[in-house]
Amino acid sequence: MEKESQTMTSRLNKQEETLKKHVEDCKDYKKNYESTKEEMMKIRETQEAIWDSLAMQELRQNDLTLRVRGLKEYQDENVEITLIKGIAEWMQLKEEDVSICIDRAFRLRSKQARNGSWPGDKIMQHKKQEKPRIEGKEIIIMREVPPRLLRKRSKYKPLTEVLKRNNILFKWEFPEGISFTYKQSRKKLTSEFEIEKFWRKYEKHLGGSVLGKKGDKEESDAEESEKGT
Repeated sequence: MEKESQTMTSRLNKQEETLKKHVEDCKDYKKNYESTKEEMMKIRETQEAIWDSLAMQELRQNDLTLRVRGLKEYQDENVEITLIKGIAEWMQLKEEDVSICIDRAFRLRSKQARNGSWPGDKIMQHKKQEKPRIEGKEIIIMREVPPRLLRKRSKYKPLTEVLKRNNILFKWEFPEGISFTYKQSRKKLTSEFEIEKFWRKYEKHLGGSVLGKKGDKEESDAEESEKGT
């Protein structure tokens, strides 16, 4: 009987030691997991910063590129000549002066544009307030914004809709965020936390709880691009 008791005690001790080892292993695993998770977050933050930097570099390169929407398309057309004539007429400038400021013009999604490697266009800016027209048709001139920066805007869409309904002008910030003037104070929101903080304070004044809803689907690149002057 005593021998059986000793055997049982020995087994229990071994099981207890095994259990303790498992507990220690679990602690080590959790510690390693938390450490790995922290390292992954740091790597992710570094990647985000690099991608933002590349997107900003692309944005600066796109400062030489303007997109024109609404231009009629013809077979065997010469888009560059059409733009030069139309812009010269709108700005009341000589065609030669406008031509100097345009490196190259091409139609997006055309077979020629898809197959070629085109440099950016440069069109001089003008303060004239009349809407530009070419061949009697109103056109829209927009700035090219990298897709990554456009995607960052989705979280701000519900708030921008509210601002529009209240006739509050806002400006997109880069790499992300919006700025506007409200109640004689300049606001600059660059994160979801800042959006929520602003909304909690001014929701009743702006009318309607919309920020809890999901934003609309992303608009097309051209529609998202900022309108130029």
